[in-house]
Amino acid sequence: MSLKAREEFSLFDEKDVDKAFENITPLQYFQPKALQGENGSIVVTAHSAGHTIGGTIWTISNETETVLYAMDFNHMKESHLSRSSLMEGNKGMVNPKLLRPTLLITDSFNALYKLPTRKKRVECFLNSVTAGVKRGGNVLVPVDSAARVLEIAYILNDWWHSNRSLRDTHSLFFLSRCGRKTKSFAQSLIGWMASNIGEQLLEKDSKPFDLRHVVIVQSIEELERRLGTGSRHRNRRRKAVVMATTEGMSLGFSQELFVRAEVSVTLKRLVPLEGKELDKWMVQDRQRKEQEAAREAIMKRKRDMIDSDDMNSDEGSDSENQRGIDIAATVREMEVEAISEIDLETERLLSGQTFDLYIKGRGLVRGLHFLKSYCMFPFQEKIRKVDEYGEVYDPDEYI
Repeated sequence: MSLKAREEFSLFDEKDVDKAFENITPLQYFQPKALQGENGSIVVTAHSAGHTIGGTIWTISNETETVLYAMDFNHMKESHLSRSSLMEGNKGMVNPKLLRPTLLITDSFNALYKLPTRKKRVECFLNSVTAGVKRGGNVLVPVDSAARVLEIAYILNDWWHSNRSLRDTHSLFFLSRCGRKTKSFAQSLIGWMASNIGEQLLEKDSKPFDLRHVVIVQSIEELERRLGTGSRHRNRRRKAVVMATTEGMSLGFSQELFVRAEVSVTLKRLVPLEGKELDKWMVQDRQRKEQEAAREAIMKRKRDMIDSDDMNSDEGSDSENQRGIDIAATVREMEVEAISEIDLETERLLSGQTFDLYIKGRGLVRGLHFLKSYCMFPFQEKIRKVDEYGEVYDPDEYI
């Protein structure tokens, strides 16, 4: 809908989306489902991912093998969701039913990112919103339309409920064309949420996932009307904290509200390169790929050199093992320095000015005479690896 509001879009509409949902087979968590037809021996089972309502990690199994497909999951409990089924109990142990699959398919999107604790993240978010409210301004919170917005809305609703000063000056809105439908679906899926949400049913005058402080509006015009009529003082316009779609602000209400704000913004649009600009980019891209290929070849040569030295250091009697290790370490240090020098000569090699690489030797090392090497063709003899079972093969060479 957001894309259709900005430009001509006729590929599909809301009715097509509803029709597509009719073809989905609903499953419960931990419910095994055998495929139909000739693939009847394959069974798929859904497990909670703990990231969104209905978010799922899958086990796909037959009589002998099991594949665990876990691409997006959350192992920590949230305000409206329980943790992923991958974890069991409060000791951080993996669920025994999901241990040791034949194949694990997962992602590493946040593998190198040290995520703060959930308490600190929520505290930082609420402090940022409160700071904007205290300055007397409006606060824009870009969100998605139906997934993570439920967690953000739940947190803000509780924060508004416990802070009357916020309610007196600012209203809390959810601006989305399908906002009311999102809330309705969420209230019908209480069984998929955390246990504390279901406990609200036992409280008096309380509905599950009510979000009584969140006002849902479906257009900017409706938002403007509510802001103009909700103030106690007729001459003063009421402020607001608005959760607006989409989360990336590339289109939708969030982008439109941001542009309307008194902020100096320059909107840029991607256009395809043409003519000389396209030719220049293609030349630069080709050079970049050639450099990456050359560096990868050099790094492979470096690994082969180290592997060869490790093989040579394993040969000999037990009495010479320590001396062999010291020599191998010295040789490895020399090779690392040599590789760095090779990197400097890569440009000359790629340009066609030379077909040799200049490698500078170090001379005498621990009583061993290493001859100085000068211009040489970039070649490394690969030594076959042998273990107690015979020659070692690399399976990748036969794929």
